[in-house]
Amino acid sequence: MSNDSKYLELINELHTSKRCDNQLRLISYLKERDYKFFQASFIKEVGFSLELKKKSHKKFIFLTRVLQETTNPLKDRYDFNVLVGICLDHSTDKVLIYLEGKYYTSLSLGWPLDTKVNFKSVKGRKFPKEMSLDDRFKWRQEDYKLIRDPRIKSSDFYNEWAPKIKELQEESK
Repeated sequence: MSNDSKYLELINELHTSKRCDNQLRLISYLKERDYKFFQASFIKEVGFSLELKKKSHKKFIFLTRVLQETTNPLKDRYDFNVLVGICLDHSTDKVLIYLEGKYYTSLSLGWPLDTKVNFKSVKGRKFPKEMSLDDRFKWRQEDYKLIRDPRIKSSDFYNEWAPKIKELQEESK
């Protein structure tokens, strides 16, 4: 089976499956298949060519398949050939489907009644001004590893910067 037919089969399944009869169930269905949410800006940042059909599509967040996770999210491998766009503010019942970076079709799926999508508010990490970009990158990588596996022992480098970074985070609250 070619990749194109595999993607078209998935899109057809999204159209017809009873498991995808509303947006919340569609999200669950795709998450079971290793899809995660990404903003269009991130998709472009990692080098994939995404041509949004309309300005209104900028408010959508896209689900795409993660093929391989690494310790650095910018180096993860993604399958951006099928993007499923969902508007999480419930302002539309449309679900956008982009195939190979271009608009393909849309689905009309409502949200179940009394549905609230709650995402934790995450602020960007603040670093001391004297910390170089390379050190910030190195610290982020180690922090990411420690979050994923707390049994790992942190390095002296990480421990040296952690109090200063934590202090800056507390000040920004």
